[in-house]
Amino acid sequence: AQGQAIHKIYLKPQSDVSAFDEIVSLFAASQQEPGLEVLKPKIKSDPIPDAEIDRAGFWQAWRDLKDTHDFYPLLKKYTLTRTQALRLAEPEFVRELSKDCLRSMLQRAAQTKTPIMVFVGNPGMIQIHSGPIHAIVEHGSWINVMDPRFNLHIRHDLIGRAWIVRKPTVDGIVNSIEFFDHSGEAIAMFFGERKPGSAELASWRELVIEIEGEHGLMEVCQ
Repeated sequence: AQGQAIHKIYLKPQSDVSAFDEIVSLFAASQQEPGLEVLKPKIKSDPIPDAEIDRAGFWQAWRDLKDTHDFYPLLKKYTLTRTQALRLAEPEFVRELSKDCLRSMLQRAAQTKTPIMVFVGNPGMIQIHSGPIHAIVEHGSWINVMDPRFNLHIRHDLIGRAWIVRKPTVDGIVNSIEFFDHSGEAIAMFFGERKPGSAELASWRELVIEIEGEHGLMEVCQ
């Protein structure tokens, strides 16, 4: 344990306190002595230099994708970080966006009532929201979704790069808009809501095209 927060569960005014207490009792650790051994975090190794990547093989493997879930194994096979893969990808599958596109994307999704999927993760967990969003609220450097059953909080000043990413699947091309911090770590990834076996929502695809037109950078930065 390095002390990095992974997940938090808390009670709200309408919560069932007795049910919560029962869950705590059921899953309480047997060892309750004070004290915690905090380990040093693992030091990440540097990415392989771009020149050593089998770019032709990587490009063909991207073209041969059949499912969005095959993307991570592709990165692992070619020893790529995610942002390195986006930098080296064929232009038809990626487009870098200006970092301020988050606000526009969320507002347009809310205005058009386009149901989306949001993936936010850390080393120990990935949280996923599926469905429409409504209340987009800005407060200082934070852009927030403040819906009754879904909250999202992103500091726009910590966004390092943003990309449209297009992946082939058996159901057609699937578009995502992905945000990374200045060290290349993923902040959040947005898709149109869909299930395997279904094509991407037309409304999401139209939204992506509009965001690309407004926020697409002139060329992919290497």
